[in-house]
Amino acid sequence: MNRDVLEVEVDRAVDAMELLTNAGIETAIFGTLLHATVDRAAEASPRIEEILGNAGFTVRGVEKVVPSLEDVFVNLIEVS
Repeated sequence: MNRDVLEVEVDRAVDAMELLTNAGIETAIFGTLLHATVDRAAEASPRIEEILGNAGFTVRGVEKVVPSLEDVFVNLIEVS
């Protein structure tokens, strides 16, 4: 997988996922967290925090993580 995965801890994860998806950020629910698949984590992280913060979400953290097997699978399905 040649893209970065950001793990986003935010309140109202389903609503946050919808907002980020509508903003063009590929996002999936991962337990109680969101995983956002992005081209460059360093650029996408502040953008995600800004989008969510401006919409009134409480962002507890955004950090780059090693893609899980599920992340890789979802990425492969979406690319196909």
